[in-house]
Amino acid sequence: MKALEKVRIEREFDPYDESISTEEWIAKRNAQLARRKPTAPTASALFWLEVSQDTERDLRKLWQEKIEAPATDLMLALINMGNASKDIQDFRQLIRPQYDIAGETDYELVALRNQLRAFWDEVSKERGHTGATGRFGDNAKVATALHRWWKRYDLDSEGWKVFWETGTFFPTQKNFRGIIARILFNRRRRLAQCPGCNQYFIKRRDDQKYCLAVACLRQANNQRQQKYQRTHKKSSARKGRRRA
Repeated sequence: MKALEKVRIEREFDPYDESISTEEWIAKRNAQLARRKPTAPTASALFWLEVSQDTERDLRKLWQEKIEAPATDLMLALINMGNASKDIQDFRQLIRPQYDIAGETDYELVALRNQLRAFWDEVSKERGHTGATGRFGDNAKVATALHRWWKRYDLDSEGWKVFWETGTFFPTQKNFRGIIARILFNRRRRLAQCPGCNQYFIKRRDDQKYCLAVACLRQANNQRQQKYQRTHKKSSARKGRRRA
């Protein structure tokens, strides 16, 4: 019975549930942690500090799974959105009601898309920050975009969830610009534009050039085969000259 109660509480408790008060959140979190460590004295100073550390670690994982992943998909849909009214309406169908951009005008959505593209273009000019391509992005454009998105909401507003004990804070689902700013900062070296279809995407590997669309994957595979054949022909020619 206790095991079933533990499972029930852990399933019901959502650290990103913005419909409950701070007091309710603390009570549910403490109940969850008490069941994880039933022998620890809840009045202990060290236990309280360690619980805070556990909370910070758990929230990072939850943020990646519940906030970052769906927001990344929506961000990619936005940056690749066309200018036609139908394109904008199709994008609106993807917006969760929790996001603040759900109530924004078409003009605001297009402006945000353009800011995203400008940021993406400047960062993707550089490969591994070595300058090997001879092109460098404009840091002023990048910094301006990030600061504008990060500072749209104050830390004590509903746009952020702050944990003072651990010195960490996370953008909530209401703060879509804060979420994408953190995603872009963390994934900055993987931002790319597909040479096959011109779609913006996030690379899974540093050496990835094409997105995962079927036609683009086919094009990438053809290029690999052509490269292999050229290399094989050169190798065969060198071996033939040595035999002669």
